[in-house]
Amino acid sequence: MIKSGTTSLPEVQPGDSCFIELPCEVPSEEGLYHLNVSLRLKEATNWAEAGHEVATEQLWLRDGQPTLMAATKASGALKVEENAQQISVKNEGFTFAVSKQSGAVTELSYNGKPIIVTGDKIPFGNLTFNGFRSISNDRRNNFKSDIQSPKVTLQQEEDAAIIHVTYNVKSGRDGQTNIPVETTYTIYNDGSIGVKSNFGNESNKDFSRLGLIAALDPRLGNVEWLGRGPHENYPDRKTSAFMGVWNSTVNGMTEEYEKPQSMGERCDVKWVTFTDDKGEGVRFRTGGKFHFSALHYMDEELWQTKYLHELSKIHRPEIILHLDAAMRGLGNQSCGPGPLEKYELREKNYSYGFVIEPVK
Repeated sequence: MIKSGTTSLPEVQPGDSCFIELPCEVPSEEGLYHLNVSLRLKEATNWAEAGHEVATEQLWLRDGQPTLMAATKASGALKVEENAQQISVKNEGFTFAVSKQSGAVTELSYNGKPIIVTGDKIPFGNLTFNGFRSISNDRRNNFKSDIQSPKVTLQQEEDAAIIHVTYNVKSGRDGQTNIPVETTYTIYNDGSIGVKSNFGNESNKDFSRLGLIAALDPRLGNVEWLGRGPHENYPDRKTSAFMGVWNSTVNGMTEEYEKPQSMGERCDVKWVTFTDDKGEGVRFRTGGKFHFSALHYMDEELWQTKYLHELSKIHRPEIILHLDAAMRGLGNQSCGPGPLEKYELREKNYSYGFVIEPVK
């Protein structure tokens, strides 16, 4: 917070309006600036105490766009290895690897500690496409996403290693929806990784989100983000969620819906960190924006669960992270229409970029 204050309102009759001059100046330094305005009762009434908030709004003053890449020089050259199974990139303090069979990230660790986890109990590849969301307003049957024809290639530059990944996702209700995916990883010797992904969307009839999914190490349960919060929000449900720096835990992002379903999304995020109790972990940051959710549950398993008290049966130790480039609005189809047209996923392509970097 840069500055705060209070002012009194003139007497305004019902149906009338007035102008209020606020002593607010936008700093010259680059950055993201907002003005939060709250209208509160000056005196107690028979229906509320003094100080009760009647209305609130957040005004955008400047939408700063930080530089996406900001790699710093680190000692030691990158060690790049390629074989028939994978491409791995290492330096002192980090390891990153991509499978040539699946296009998935198979290893990401900082200072010897894993960031992502893999294994037979995780039914997806890390940082691969995921388009599943199912809620009571927008129901989706579970459908399998089949990654086809993955191609993984390596390009080495003077100060970075670049891994290009392409594949086609065949999925949807009839199993015939095609989503071509292109993801590029640019790995620097300080451990930062630039990620750019593009999702083709011409034949999409079924997906309510377009993004990447990953399983994070269970120890990274502390969450901090610059974006909308603190409560969950969606493209057509975010007016009450102000931009700010918010803190939670992965457990704290669970919503107690009577019927378990997709939940916990946060929109318009500039960065999000996941750390252990020592403050070490990983940050995902962008020069634009993305949406994310982080839970101990998979969306498909949530939708298959009938009652709230059964969540313990599908609780996972790892953190299921969604990094979404696009998210369909919720709409009102439980008792009304679907999302407004502007909240539908109508573009032919969706893309985003972000940086993965260590938090020490």
